[in-house]
Amino acid sequence: MKIAEILDSWPRKVITLDCLQKQSGILDYGKFYTEVMQYVQSGVLSAVRASHTNGRLHPLYKKYRISVPKQAPENSENIKLFHPSILKNGWLISHPEEYDKWEQELKALDNYFCHFCTSLMPISKKERSYQIFGEEKRLEDHDFMLFCHHLGLSLTDLNCYETPEPLFDYILHFSPAMTLLICENKDIWFNLRRLMLEEQKGTLFGFTLDGIIYGEGNKITEEHKLDDYLLGLGARSVHFWYWGDIDKEGFDIFLRLRKRNQGRNIQLFTRGYEEMIHHAAKKTPQKDNSRDRKYNFDEIFSQFAGETLRQIRNILTSGFRIPQEAVNYEILKENMK
Repeated sequence: MKIAEILDSWPRKVITLDCLQKQSGILDYGKFYTEVMQYVQSGVLSAVRASHTNGRLHPLYKKYRISVPKQAPENSENIKLFHPSILKNGWLISHPEEYDKWEQELKALDNYFCHFCTSLMPISKKERSYQIFGEEKRLEDHDFMLFCHHLGLSLTDLNCYETPEPLFDYILHFSPAMTLLICENKDIWFNLRRLMLEEQKGTLFGFTLDGIIYGEGNKITEEHKLDDYLLGLGARSVHFWYWGDIDKEGFDIFLRLRKRNQGRNIQLFTRGYEEMIHHAAKKTPQKDNSRDRKYNFDEIFSQFAGETLRQIRNILTSGFRIPQEAVNYEILKENMK
């Protein structure tokens, strides 16, 4: 039984939490908590504080007062005519006073569900917002989205999606199978892009690249970031090289990138790291100010060998670092074919 129906028909002004959960049949406490808090936030339920909380991690009071608003008959009749998608959880029927506030939006939603939703392909949130309401930012309004939440409507119901923040890239050659270099830092990405754009060169230190991506530090490791990027790229398969700073944070970014994209071909651009060590040899070592926590770089060490491995180990264990910018534009230009 829906909580809205229980509260609407309850013969007394106070209901116990145990009774409400039993009547609703919602056994999962997390789901029950979320449902009850919706009615608390909307003012339908108010805690009887003298009853004290139930002591759970997400506490609820043991008793609540019910304040179901007096229904406006004309609103209730209008609400009953809406598409089932708007009425699916019964919340609007129990809150007819909300009709006056959201009348235009409700009619627009009803029109969408009645005439368009089954035939439309997924589009972005702003595009769908403009299509339904004539306002591209309507689905970004906090109060309206809270109202939609009460109705049980999500972006999935509206057949739309959040547009992901883009990754900056430059593609020299499009093909079904591509090799792309992810650069942690902006200067290296910009310099490589300049060489690709102005001179149409795509072979760096003997490795052929079809394009480059600016990883923006931790941004590249965000959930689904690479998946979203590849969806727009359209390549059948992609081999990724990763190139960043020689320090704890830089290598940790690579490890998190691999962990969140298991099954994808992502390797360290070891040749680039060799060049960094070579060109930083006569410079005063920089102190590594990475966060003070434990790192496990066995996976990193396995990708290097010989003198390079020894140098990498020494740099990390000694608390130093080499920035990616050790390989400047002049060096890149000389080594790009």
